[in-house]
Amino acid sequence: MPAVENEDPRPAHALAARQFAEAYRQHGDTFLGEVCAAVETKVLNGTSYKLARLEPLSVQLHRWAGADDPGAPLDADPERLRRLTPEELSARTNKAHAGKAPHSPLQHALALYPAATDALAQWQRGRAIAFLHALRDQARARLAELKRIGRVQTYDDLIDGVADALDGPHRAVLVQQLRAQYAIALVDEFRGHR
Repeated sequence: MPAVENEDPRPAHALAARQFAEAYRQHGDTFLGEVCAAVETKVLNGTSYKLARLEPLSVQLHRWAGADDPGAPLDADPERLRRLTPEELSARTNKAHAGKAPHSPLQHALALYPAATDALAQWQRGRAIAFLHALRDQARARLAELKRIGRVQTYDDLIDGVADALDGPHRAVLVQQLRAQYAIALVDEFRGHR
């Protein structure tokens, strides 16, 4: 069963969201304006940065940062946010304009937010997987109990019973008795060991 991280990333995510929203309110319009200007003046690679994507992102971030609850999910492509980090902007600056990529105090909080969002999503996936494994185990236990009460066995139960006995403490005796009773065994269906 997959391990679930013990540390709940929700508080760190909420803090990263608040910090990013605050930084965006202070510096966002200016910074994205500079990024758009860098695209128009060909400082930034036009293939990586398109005004048709930056302008809607700006509107989306402005609306999110101005909302009463910045902890609400930001429905923005994390990859587009990452492209606004100093490393990404520098990597996608045209060679003729090296060193002229836009910079802003916003970028630190901007870089932390997608990382916190990724950590939260991974933690939530882990919890969901753990829940499904627990549910499956409970269903198996309940089914086994119902079969026991009803004195019902399926063909799979018969095979599993033999496999369990062969793994048990009386393995040697069972193997000896089976070999004495049966000279040949024909396996009609093979199921991998559980």
